[in-house]
Amino acid sequence: MYQTEADIIVGCSGTQAQPVMIQAETVGRAVIAGRGGINLVSPASYVVIKGFTFTHAASHAKSAAGTSFCRWTRNVFETPGKGEYLTIAGNDHEIDYNTFQHKKEMGRILAIRGEGSQIAQRLHIHHNYFYDFPDQEALTAQKLYSSA
Repeated sequence: MYQTEADIIVGCSGTQAQPVMIQAETVGRAVIAGRGGINLVSPASYVVIKGFTFTHAASHAKSAAGTSFCRWTRNVFETPGKGEYLTIAGNDHEIDYNTFQHKKEMGRILAIRGEGSQIAQRLHIHHNYFYDFPDQEALTAQKLYSSA
């Protein structure tokens, strides 16, 4: 288990033939916990994030605007707190074979953003598993009821 206090910032670039690989030695066995996650920032391109279990605070797994051709694959997302599990703002990214599970707070599972008023373009999102997500309205009603 890796305990983070801040985001792990990745701004490097690979190529299509030789991407930068950031991967767990054994898929699912490397846990990123704590306050920060992985934040791909401009000009990151051709970076692959593979095989991690993310249990850090919500809204700290990101591909920011200005990133391109990055891939999030074979990860498990179960990040506590309000906010997104994964935010994508760059173009030409691939999100595949991930598990998004057990969201208990308000927030998006997968947030697609962009730069300015432009939304991220040419994303390839496929073969992901979404599991155990209560209805957002039910979460709101539950919070209102429990605080009364």
